[in-house]
Order: sequence, then structure tokens, then C-alpha cells
Amino acid sequence: MAEPAAGELPQPSEPADAEEAAELFPPGPLATVEIAPSSARVLLLGSRRFRACLRAADGREIREGIDFLWACSADHSQIEGDGRDATFRAGEELEALTVWVVATQGERRTSAEASVEVVEEQPEPVSWRC
Repeated sequence: MAEPAAGELPQPSEPADAEEAAELFPPGPLATVEIAPSSARVLLLGSRRFRACLRAADGREIREGIDFLWACSADHSQIEGDGRDATFRAGEELEALTVWVVATQGERRTSAEASVEVVEEQPEPVSWRC
């Protein structure tokens, strides 16, 4: 860093890129979680991936340091969580249900829900992103 000229204040050095800035000022603490997609139609005995999208109060995405608990209100289907991702597996019966995730960071806890309908006919493909 160059020395400031007489009467000038020193300028803080700028991070080289967004990744370096994130290391200097990591996002957090946890403020919200959303499930993507927020609703889905799944074929009988089919499966569907879901993802927990985590945000700090300033809107930045949080990618680490979070514990997850995935569950669903199904009688015949199940959900298996693997961190921020989960796989829903539809059972042999038609049903409408709720999938939810609880995200925890230290003492902070927040949750989100998604609605799922198990259907007989192939649902239309849907794209989604966090």
C-alpha cells in the first residue's frame, strides 16, 4: 500500500474479489431459511430433491456452519436429509403433505415449509434455484 500524500487520509485496501471479501466478512448470523422448490408434485414411488436456502439479515447466502433437520408429515412417503439438500421419496399412496427443515446456527434457529403432492400422472418439470 502506497503512503498517502500530505493531508490525505490512508485508503483501506480493497479485497481482490468477492471471495476474498467473504473471507474477511463472512455472512451471518442466520436470519432466514427457504426450501427450494417451495412446492412440488411427485409421481407415485418417484423422488424429488429439495434444498435449504439460507440467508443472513443482509441477504447474503450462508453456506457453512449450519445444522439441519429435515422431516415430512407423510403417512406413506419419506424425506432423507444430507445437510442443506434432501431427497423426498414418494410412497405407494396419493397424498398431500408438508416437508419442513429446521436450520440451526448456535442459538439461532429458523424453519421453512414446502408443500408436496404425490400424484399418479407425471408432473411438469420445474426449474428452481436458491
